[in-house]
Amino acid sequence: MQHALDDYHPGNSSDIPPSPSSHYYSGLRPPPPALPPRPYSDPPIPTKSSTTPLSTPSTGPSTPKRQKPDALAQPPQSVPAKITKANLATLNTTTKRRRAASTPPTPVSASVSGSTPGSLQCSGYTGKGERCKNKVMKGKSELAKLDPEMDEHIERYCHKHAPDVLKQTLCYVNGHPDPVKFDEWIPPYLQPTTAAPLRMTMTLPPSKKETDGYIYTFEIIDPSDKEHVHLKVGRSVNLNQRIDRWGKQCGSKEQVLRGWWPGHQDDKKSLLKGTVDPGPPGPLNHKLERLIHLELADIALNTPYLDRSWPKLKSAPAPNPKPVVRTACPDCGAVHQEIFTFKRMSGSNKGKEYDLLVKRIVAKWGSYVQQYYG
Repeated sequence: MQHALDDYHPGNSSDIPPSPSSHYYSGLRPPPPALPPRPYSDPPIPTKSSTTPLSTPSTGPSTPKRQKPDALAQPPQSVPAKITKANLATLNTTTKRRRAASTPPTPVSASVSGSTPGSLQCSGYTGKGERCKNKVMKGKSELAKLDPEMDEHIERYCHKHAPDVLKQTLCYVNGHPDPVKFDEWIPPYLQPTTAAPLRMTMTLPPSKKETDGYIYTFEIIDPSDKEHVHLKVGRSVNLNQRIDRWGKQCGSKEQVLRGWWPGHQDDKKSLLKGTVDPGPPGPLNHKLERLIHLELADIALNTPYLDRSWPKLKSAPAPNPKPVVRTACPDCGAVHQEIFTFKRMSGSNKGKEYDLLVKRIVAKWGSYVQQYYG
């Protein structure tokens, strides 16, 4: 050992300390172990001056790299970066899609862009003559509850305009010399959310799409359902053609013609398929159907006719908290907007759902259209 140390002279430039692997260390101590590189779990920090692509893999174990724009690159942290005004805009990239809707026959309320789902813009107008900008979450009509696809096509009013729409007792329409008295046409047992769009539909001028035609009623026979009666109430410009087409289109259940307007209110014509003499059509087929559907949906959902005092009820019953939404037809796959399901009546009214409910409502609104618009 002394001989080895004597060979080292610090003053000589050629005297370099022996490396750990040289024979000078033989028998003295083992060489220090070679330490593996420390695993680096964070990705390298991208910089604007870096020429290495962000997708270049690192040499050691690492987590997948996040692809971030240079402007938003942040150093690796153990907690998420704070949201600031600078990067907030880049986070709000999700947009909402409006569901498709068919073109309504009359002017209706439109949905507000960016509004809460289920809310619609109020159909009323302000004192300045501008469309009210209030968004209405509640106030959905009974027809819209029954058929959500109709929601955007039926008027809805905010807390400021709903009282005004329902307060007025009469209104002049279509240049008729006599005013319309609302309480003569709208019974008190209908919900306010039905009465408001009924008043609006009654007073709107005829649409350019209006045609003369018929309102027909089919009963859909379902032997498996003893508690309900299913009635399809729709419009057509060619009654016999519609009768034939409906039977072929959705034929899993038998459909029986119960009547039509105008022409069969006196029960003096045959209802047998192939023998129907429709007679002349009536006016304003679209307006008439809308008035009829609004009222039918209300009584079908809330069943005021099952009350013993009906039809002399002085107020509307509590609305049905669990309305049954229409479903797709098993035959054609479409959701028929004209089918209304009623709980069967009992006692002296048993079996009279069509005569006491549908037929009367169709005749009433048919008379209204003829009187003020015919």
